[in-house]
Amino acid sequence: MARLSEALLAPLAIPGGWARDGSLRALLAAFGRMLEVEGAERLSASAAPVIFALNHGNALEALLATAALIWLTGGRSVHFLADWMYLELPLVGRVLRLSEPIPVFGKPARWRWREEVRRAGRDEPPLGKALALLARGESVGIFPEGTRNDDPDRLRPGRLGLGELALRSTSAIVPIGLHYPAAARLGRIPRIGRTILRVGEPIDLAAEREQLRVAGFERSARRALSRVVVSRTLAALAELAEKRVADSRERRAQGPRSAAARKVRTPSFDSPLHPGRDSA
Repeated sequence: MARLSEALLAPLAIPGGWARDGSLRALLAAFGRMLEVEGAERLSASAAPVIFALNHGNALEALLATAALIWLTGGRSVHFLADWMYLELPLVGRVLRLSEPIPVFGKPARWRWREEVRRAGRDEPPLGKALALLARGESVGIFPEGTRNDDPDRLRPGRLGLGELALRSTSAIVPIGLHYPAAARLGRIPRIGRTILRVGEPIDLAAEREQLRVAGFERSARRALSRVVVSRTLAALAELAEKRVADSRERRAQGPRSAAARKVRTPSFDSPLHPGRDSA
């Protein structure tokens, strides 16, 4: 197990110039002491590009996990899906933009005069951008739960967008489990605290892609195989994050979110980075 703060003085050529390099170092200097990494060697062994899939517990992960993965992969770009409005915030947005995220324009603007910007952005679907980046040799990051989940024991159901993205690319999925030792004591994921980032074995999707090819890429087959991909990914994340996947009865018990809650989060975000209905 290694702490990122121990490597901050090491030379590293990060594309994007001194601003990006300095911002990453500052972020990891501030929070790296609380982040411990297990399985970092798997990142160097994984051939880029890959799809990083992470469980999502608090808002700080949006910044810290992104910075950590860029650092741990030797400065390679990792493009996370991001709520477009967070990218426009004065400080947080500037830091997020350094990782060249994939904007998701599903959430309505809080100020009407910005709706025109959102509508223009919707002309470029996030799935298409993510596929283009993967084809260009750059990695993509996604939170398949689709929202923050402060339950210390269970993962939320995964969004099918992860499966769609994976099946339409040739990249492996690398599961990244985020575990908080204090969660069991608190009964929830802490907003800030000691974090263990566990890198799992890459998930090979050759069998699912072959099944889809044989099925003629039909929509029903694509959705069914997307569920298989998401299920495999959540199972890996559950082991890495020391959680479990909620069963069907528990998912029903959660119930549909209220209209008010859907309006706040529509279509997908309540923290800077994770996918939603209009995204991959």
